[in-house]
Amino acid sequence: MARFVIKRGGEDRMPYFHIVARTYRQDILLTSEPLSPKVWSAFRRAFPDALAAVVMPDHVHVITPARDAESALRRLRAVLSGIRRTSEGSGIRWQPPERPAETPDARHLRRQIRYVSLNPCRSGFVHDPLEWVWSTHRDIAGATVDPWVTEPRLAAALGDRAEGFASKWHSYVSGDPSVHVSGTRFPRPARPNRLALHPLGLIVAAAAAAHRAPLERVLRRGPARSAFLALAHASGWHDLTLIGLSADASRWTARRRGRFGAAPKAAWLCLGDPRLVSLHMTEMHAPRIDAE
Repeated sequence: MARFVIKRGGEDRMPYFHIVARTYRQDILLTSEPLSPKVWSAFRRAFPDALAAVVMPDHVHVITPARDAESALRRLRAVLSGIRRTSEGSGIRWQPPERPAETPDARHLRRQIRYVSLNPCRSGFVHDPLEWVWSTHRDIAGATVDPWVTEPRLAAALGDRAEGFASKWHSYVSGDPSVHVSGTRFPRPARPNRLALHPLGLIVAAAAAAHRAPLERVLRRGPARSAFLALAHASGWHDLTLIGLSADASRWTARRRGRFGAAPKAAWLCLGDPRLVSLHMTEMHAPRIDAE
């Protein structure tokens, strides 16, 4: 059987492989803090050109190009070894990695990427693929500040036009019995408003979700806090002292960020769709806001 490769500019590219890394049943979950960001970053560094990835509590899926199965397997082993050497991942017991399966054709590639995105839904953890934080499906939708997989890259790999691809792709992925047979709507961003229509706790969650960060990250200096301060001010919150308190920042910092900072598009998208912040709102506690 002829090998399936993606072509671009008339030149053959490497074939795609479906990589799976599984752990033995244990108390350590790959999706727990602070392990999940380490696992995500490690796989992203090893497979930067992947078309899909998802981190589940006890396993990881990645669809990636590679010269051959042995090359992909070597990279996978290196990733697992690197995670074991970290303080957070030293207690993980990985199963011996299986030989990655090569994608035989374009139709199977499309279905395999869909399968990866639907893993959290078919496992019963969420109702919509957009809800799962550690999935590149959110990247395609534009809900992350630093996407691993971009809309143009996936569209090009599948031979589709980039314009309007994300919406069509989400409709295809979400049109599954584990979600909704007719698919779910594509997320729409919230808009700046002079009235405070969104509670500060939700704005905190949106800023954190856009950065794939825990809510507590908003309490520290960095991109997530800056995004929150800008998002809160543009969403109609004008009490700079209250905004600052919610992010453990000074009034001066809130004034500077709120007036001159610009919230990332991904943060506006997360604020506009409850699916994108559902895990942050239900599994974590937002920083308590004290107005006194």
